[in-house]
Amino acid sequence: MSRTVVLEHAKFQRNLSVAKQPWCAIFPLGKISERKAYRKKRLRKKEIKEKTLRKKEIRPKMKAILFDNDGVVVPTIEMFSQRFSREYRIPADEITPFFKGPFGDCMVGKADLKVVIKPYLKEWGWKKGVDALLQYWFKSEHLINTELVKEIHRLRRQGVNCCLATNQEKYRLEYMLKEMGFKDIFDEVFCSAQLGFKKPSMEFFDGVYAGLARGLTLKKEDVFYFDDEQKNVAAGNAFGFRSYLYRDIAHFKATIKL
Repeated sequence: MSRTVVLEHAKFQRNLSVAKQPWCAIFPLGKISERKAYRKKRLRKKEIKEKTLRKKEIRPKMKAILFDNDGVVVPTIEMFSQRFSREYRIPADEITPFFKGPFGDCMVGKADLKVVIKPYLKEWGWKKGVDALLQYWFKSEHLINTELVKEIHRLRRQGVNCCLATNQEKYRLEYMLKEMGFKDIFDEVFCSAQLGFKKPSMEFFDGVYAGLARGLTLKKEDVFYFDDEQKNVAAGNAFGFRSYLYRDIAHFKATIKL
């Protein structure tokens, strides 16, 4: 067999192999650049599809989202103690001892705010009584992150359980539920005064998870948690929740991607 015949036979076999490819029905033999572009496009689509499937496998189903209160649902522009000091010209060092002392027991339900704050009224020069002071306090922090609340309503319509998880004493919690409409915003509210523990303790997260588990079948990794304090985020992650530092509404949307 001559060398020419061998070469022609090899060429025939190569063309036959090419003709069996699916893209050969679209692009005639000889248009190599178009065939290569088509193959590249098909490979790219396949890579994107595989990557999407891997993401779905890795990302757990989001069944519940926990939101911190101050700094997340309620924007922190000026704290009550700062406003009180500024408007009534009370030195900050006369207010701080209360919040670093007796107020801590109120946050975990071991003391009543109306009782422990009363002895400080004379020192602060407040003459309108305890109830009036608490109304002034709670109204001064009556702010709501409306963009986030819209997202919460949207998520709830999609079947995601949205809850508040806050370090809070009982009287302000009552105000938030009734006057700020939190009872209609959230599926459930978890409060340190009711749980008996504050963030960032593991006992706080234990109480929250137990509360969620009463109404939902879920794993810890099914729970997303947003807080504006890094120590609380770290504690949430250590407990097993998927915890994130809240920055703004755009970052929140990008994080949940729903």
